[in-house]
Amino acid sequence: MIVGCHGCAAELPYDGRGRPPKWCKRCHNENIAAKQRAYYEQNRDEIAAKQRAYYEQNRDEIAAKKRAYYEQNRDEIAAKKRAYREQKLGCSVCGERLRHPSDDGLCGFCAEELAA
Repeated sequence: MIVGCHGCAAELPYDGRGRPPKWCKRCHNENIAAKQRAYYEQNRDEIAAKQRAYYEQNRDEIAAKKRAYYEQNRDEIAAKKRAYREQKLGCSVCGERLRHPSDDGLCGFCAEELAA
């Protein structure tokens, strides 16, 4: 027996045992996501208040965990920061570090050479 999805009318397999499915996976996930979004919109202030209260209550523990994570992964964090800075602040032609990021991604010397 084949039943149809209530959302998109796609055919859903049903072996005849138990309750037949009403929704395909995609429509089911979209339906749940809409309900969660609506709940969040309706209770935004309450959720924010609970989050603030939790943070205030556990501030020292959260800070200690952040410090411990940073100390444990200091080299990896520094490497990622360095790679990000080099990627964003390096001249796209010569690779020289830019003091001020430019729109074209070139250092002043390379921009002058290309303009000439």
